[in-house]
Amino acid sequence: ISSGTLNTTSETDYMHQGIGEKQNMVMLVTYSISSYTSGSVKFRIFGDSSTVYGTARSSVGTFAEYILFPSDHNGSVGFQGTSSFTGSIDNVSVKKVGDNAGIMNNMSADDFEGDTP
Repeated sequence: ISSGTLNTTSETDYMHQGIGEKQNMVMLVTYSISSYTSGSVKFRIFGDSSTVYGTARSSVGTFAEYILFPSDHNGSVGFQGTSSFTGSIDNVSVKKVGDNAGIMNNMSADDFEGDTP
């Protein structure tokens, strides 16, 4: 990390940081790929027995994803490089979305699961 930017060369492993446990929370994850040479990278949420990934990205741009953190989230998030990712990641933000009143699956009204008392 240099001047607040994560710079990688031929990365196929993961880089992570602790943010505190966020089990079963929907989070808005945003980040920018400010330079890109090769490979791809995806946001990663670490769990004790499961791992959740965001969408693989392979271009310069600013990206946003809503991600449901797993019930066994261990407090760490980061990025997973694939195919020898070479580039720079900046402006990372992870924010809780509302109070998680429900989760829409498959974007169909009959798949809506209520989660309010």
